[in-house]
Amino acid sequence: MSPSFFQEKDPFAPIKYSYEVEEVICQRQTKHQELLIFKSPYFGRVLALDGVVQLTERDEYFYHEMLAQVALHAHPSPTDVLIIGGGDGGTLREVLKHQVVKRALVVELDGEVIEASKEFLPTLSTGFADPRTQILETEGAEFVAKTRGNFDLIIVDSTDPVGPAESLFTSQFFTHAFSALKAEGIFVAQTESLHFHREFVREVQRRL
Repeated sequence: MSPSFFQEKDPFAPIKYSYEVEEVICQRQTKHQELLIFKSPYFGRVLALDGVVQLTERDEYFYHEMLAQVALHAHPSPTDVLIIGGGDGGTLREVLKHQVVKRALVVELDGEVIEASKEFLPTLSTGFADPRTQILETEGAEFVAKTRGNFDLIIVDSTDPVGPAESLFTSQFFTHAFSALKAEGIFVAQTESLHFHREFVREVQRRL
């Protein structure tokens, strides 16, 4: 019997990726997107949202460590941290490695991603049980628009800039996010790949 494959089309580059599927672990349509977790013989468990891979167990730490740890070490005392997106829990896990962090607020639009991660991605979702963690199920851009000077560090761990996450890449969002930072605050966001999405990265820099 031939193995089955999950194929992902990069939304911004003429590239396709294929992952061998050993087992479908979870597949559901949430209020916001299609959620899929499957097991790959090479990558372990893989999370995909709306047909785009968000992480694999084998290499997720490359992304989550770089997204969170540089800013956490750069800030002298990051006690209050806001994570926008990050429903899989990987960025939260990295943030909570720092005992100086007193509050980690996860603002995630799709609570079903958090619940699926708790159930099926235990190596990523450990931080959700930490008493320093707070979870707010709402749209990140709306939240920061109403927030002023509350956070030492804001990390945007979002999906690609289409669909539910599109509002997290606008000039208006960046302006509101900076207003939500304390005076010495740091803002970090995933902005796609310099190798495959160079023009989009430049556009984000202009919006900043």
